[in-house]
Amino acid sequence: MITKITEEELKLLIYLRLNSREKLTKLSRKTQIPVSTIHQKLKQFSQEIIRKHTIILNFDSLGYPIKTHSIIKADSASKIELASYLQKHNNVNNVYKINNGYNYVFDAYFKDLNDSEQFFEKLENEHKIKKRDTHYILDEIKREGFLTNELVYPN
Repeated sequence: MITKITEEELKLLIYLRLNSREKLTKLSRKTQIPVSTIHQKLKQFSQEIIRKHTIILNFDSLGYPIKTHSIIKADSASKIELASYLQKHNNVNNVYKINNGYNYVFDAYFKDLNDSEQFFEKLENEHKIKKRDTHYILDEIKREGFLTNELVYPN
């Protein structure tokens, strides 16, 4: 279902994307939306638009400095089993089903290169992988930037 939102609601969502812990009174001042309306909109958004309230971790600080992005094509008989394996694996952060000659794209975090190589060896040995391209992420340039345009709605 596509939800039609007003410019006022979009403005509120942009501020929430920038800092979801902002006090409602401060959000009200920034957006010129009454606190009671913001409260009601947050309740509505939580049911329709907001998928999850979460935090973005610094995995380097937690001892997982190796980040990989991989695209894989599996044997057609093992695609469902592979998706399940990736979903359940502790090192895998996100998994997406894709098209254009591949089945899945995923990112994963590891303590060191040895851990990542063991993961990919096991993946290829136990799941009929036809093709895999893996990239080691050297630096994060932008994260969670969509609908956070501060130039449109400056602080």
